[in-house]
Amino acid sequence: MFYASVSMQVGDGKNTLFWTDRWLHLESIADMVPCLSQAVGPRIRKTQTVYEALQGTAWVRDITGALTVQVILDYLCIWEMVQPMVLDPTSRDMPLWKWTTDNKYSAASAYRAFFLGQQAIPGAKILSKTSAPAK
Repeated sequence: MFYASVSMQVGDGKNTLFWTDRWLHLESIADMVPCLSQAVGPRIRKTQTVYEALQGTAWVRDITGALTVQVILDYLCIWEMVQPMVLDPTSRDMPLWKWTTDNKYSAASAYRAFFLGQQAIPGAKILSKTSAPAK
């Protein structure tokens, strides 16, 4: 639930993971283009920040293995989205919590999110207070 509820607003890119955090159009690159993501080593996927990946297009050099047609198509798709990105060295990356208007996490908002869409059952209070004989 936490992963689906948090996205990142990129500032300097030093606290946002390039491949696995939800930062590019509120989605992770690994979810958008899984074939391309699999062509990158697991250690790099889990540790490379947006800042590191965009330095000299380092993320391109991390693609290894067989370059299938799907991997090349995925690469071109991500290239178009990432190429115009400009990091702001004066601001920090900010996590955005989607269940509040101010995008700030609170335990209360997380608790409420678990019960979104739940319908009240008429007569549930009466049923919970009834006593039944033991088996």
